[in-house]
Amino acid sequence: MGLLGNEDISHPEFSIEVKDRKKFTGIKYLEQAERNCPDGKIPIAIVHVTRQSHSRDVVLVRLNDWQRLVERNTK
Repeated sequence: MGLLGNEDISHPEFSIEVKDRKKFTGIKYLEQAERNCPDGKIPIAIVHVTRQSHSRDVVLVRLNDWQRLVERNTK
């Protein structure tokens, strides 16, 4: 857990902030991606805020899928 503004998890390539919430509205977008995902693919949801640059969009992916992607790309 980060203290005094530091990162929660340190990784060689990522600075990770962890949040715990009882409810998270964005989960419905990822659940829709999962329902529509063909077998063998990883479901991802991208959230765009109207009138903001697309470079600021947020990507949602399940932790276990993200870990598989990171492991696949570090081999």
